[in-house]
Amino acid sequence: MSADHYKHQPWIHTQFGPFHFEHPEFKPEAIAHALGMLVRYNGHVSRFYSVAEHSLLVAGLMAELKLGDPFEGLMHDAAEAYLRDIPAPWKQFLPDSIAVEDRLDKQIRETFKLPAEKSAGCNKADKLALFIEAYYLMPNQGSDYTDILGVRPEALALVKDHWKVHSFEPTLATHLWMKGFKHYGPKIEVVEGDAGMQASQAVAEMQAARAEAGKVVEGSSLVIP
Repeated sequence: MSADHYKHQPWIHTQFGPFHFEHPEFKPEAIAHALGMLVRYNGHVSRFYSVAEHSLLVAGLMAELKLGDPFEGLMHDAAEAYLRDIPAPWKQFLPDSIAVEDRLDKQIRETFKLPAEKSAGCNKADKLALFIEAYYLMPNQGSDYTDILGVRPEALALVKDHWKVHSFEPTLATHLWMKGFKHYGPKIEVVEGDAGMQASQAVAEMQAARAEAGKVVEGSSLVIP
């Protein structure tokens, strides 16, 4: 298909049908699948860690620390399902991509009745998650990260309080994100497909394994410490 065609009718394939930029339909199951498959930090982590799990961590922090609506935390990176995230230092060189990202984020927020802009509580939870993740996934544990909000000490305290990253594999991360959507989000019917059944079995197996070690994988609150 020619570049001219995409210029006038931009769209991409998803596992749940085409996504058209000019008249988007944001399907939770498509967002869940993509975020479960996407690795954070452009892949520069010590082990696989998905955007879906990051979103669950932000939602869990918002719920536990009373920083606002956990559903916003779950959805704050949903635009990455359609346009992969660009590392923050490079964004200044790619204004067109940022404009597309901002448009998608705004449309998602309107669709799911979220705040028009990222709330202060969500921003804090996102930064806390950054330092929790860095502690487990980066060689310097985030010690040289820019800490604009001054939250790294609080994040390290949360690490000592057993907040962690699990590095869920993609199918399980997708399933848990959908579980979070159903728990925190609007009461609408969503379909996971065959992967949902596979993930349910994976959840059961992981719960059993970690129960023996005295660790919590998931609970009714969806807060996953």
